[in-house]
Amino acid sequence: MKQILIKNAYVVSMNEKREIYNNGSILIENDLIKAIGKVDEKSILDTAEIIDAKGKIILPGLINTHVH
Repeated sequence: MKQILIKNAYVVSMNEKREIYNNGSILIENDLIKAIGKVDEKSILDTAEIIDAKGKIILPGLINTHVH
């Protein structure tokens, strides 16, 4: 199982509450997002690739549907 943890980022979610996490994390497991915000350290494998995104913003991709 492959995991990637992106941590210490300003994470803008698109959930129902439109939550924003300062110093938030995203845990990706086998190409699927498993957790956003405050990730439980017990769910992170010792073999996880860890990316420190301090000073970075993570937000969902936007699609421009108004193209001519």
